[in-house]
Amino acid sequence: MIGNRVGPVRAAPHWDACRRLARDSAVDVEPLARSQAADEPFDADVALTPAAIATTHPLEASIRAILAELEEVVRLDPTHHDARLQLAGTYLLLFECAQHGSAANAMPLSAIREAAIAAQFTSRAELNAWLRKAVGEHADYLEQARRHTRIALRQCPLEGAGYLYLGELRFLEGVASREAIGEGVAQALRTRPHHGGVLLSAGQEAVMAGSLDRAVEYWQRAYRLGPAYRKVLVRQLAGQVCPGDPAADVDFFLDTFDPDLAVVRQLEAFHGERSEAAELVRLRERHAKLARDEAQRCDDPAAACRLWMEARLAHERLARPAEALDCLREAARSDPNNAAARRRLAANLLDAKRFDEAETHLKWCAARTPDDPGLRTALRKCAQGRLALERK
Repeated sequence: MIGNRVGPVRAAPHWDACRRLARDSAVDVEPLARSQAADEPFDADVALTPAAIATTHPLEASIRAILAELEEVVRLDPTHHDARLQLAGTYLLLFECAQHGSAANAMPLSAIREAAIAAQFTSRAELNAWLRKAVGEHADYLEQARRHTRIALRQCPLEGAGYLYLGELRFLEGVASREAIGEGVAQALRTRPHHGGVLLSAGQEAVMAGSLDRAVEYWQRAYRLGPAYRKVLVRQLAGQVCPGDPAADVDFFLDTFDPDLAVVRQLEAFHGERSEAAELVRLRERHAKLARDEAQRCDDPAAACRLWMEARLAHERLARPAEALDCLREAARSDPNNAAARRRLAANLLDAKRFDEAETHLKWCAARTPDDPGLRTALRKCAQGRLALERK
């Protein structure tokens, strides 16, 4: 009995090292099979696909370090099915990283798989020869992922992500068909119907199969599971649903998910620098409303002030100076000692030719930073503006 525990005990430090490396480097070594709650900070990128992570993080060295620890875990404890599954996910991630950096052929796994399905190879030897020619030595990572997936599923048949991996990789076994992929997704959904990573992957596969309505259903279910999956949905879908039409892309998100403030911020960050202001009116109206609503509910003066300032910026982007000014007044009222809010309010009041009100805030700021030349200049403008109005 004691002998049976030696392997797991010796494997434990390597397992801990793997988790630590993943956390420190922002690599999600098992992007589809997390067991933690979706809103835990550790899982901020809980359901990123290998392709998404590889595209955004040049982390090949970290991935290889994690692989080394995982290989030690399964060497010392061959029954550690979690490590097996994470090995599969990490080899897929390494493949995507290698492909992303490939000058010859940067196709992601999904495109390679679709090409293999379309080619209808008659033997595994023919498929392997094509793979070697198409992606070179990187193909070994796919075989390692397939092998560890098979072992993990034999050890624990209820691992939903394993069926997703298997669906992606069964073309390596000569089962190159969309039906095989669909079977993997269906089995994953049967074993883990409420797992966000499974639902996100099911949505992607539904799109590949031409069933957008079913994809939307999976995405909505994943969205309801918490902030981490919402963040991933924006990363995966923003700009992809309606390419070249930011307004339609925004409409899809607003109508499909009724997003909260955090998601709207993420959409603004994505579309703000890529789109014309006229294409983002609805998004910015929603942004302003959500920020205002949250500010009105907020009991923390400093946080409420920041939210009012955020709403102000949304109104300014909409070219609505009166609404922006109202938000600035609320910001200063929420946190009267916030110098940045009062200074911004004074600047907007100057632009609106409300010189008396602007002067009140400028004098308050100047009393705290009397040597600030910008404040002295603004106070002179107030005096000059008031005098000009009196002469009319």
